[in-house]
Amino acid sequence: MNFDKPICCVEAPHTADTLVLYEDNTFRSKFYGMGTYKLYNGLNPEIELHYTDFGQPAAYKTYFLNGIFEKPKISLNADSNHYYEKLD
Repeated sequence: MNFDKPICCVEAPHTADTLVLYEDNTFRSKFYGMGTYKLYNGLNPEIELHYTDFGQPAAYKTYFLNGIFEKPKISLNADSNHYYEKLD
């Protein structure tokens, strides 16, 4: 969501994208392609995506937002309110 804001970072999509997380710790998206992820639980849960970018290994680590009465989100850039939102 809010991917149409001015480009804040090259590590995050700036067009509509869906990040699909699978139970076997793999994922797919149009922006990141296919890769693996690690979850870090705790007071502030985090997620780390591992993928290939221009033929080189890459990683992107960020955190979850879980507001009251809101769907869970994966923050991509807090300043521009850029995030993935959980779909039902």
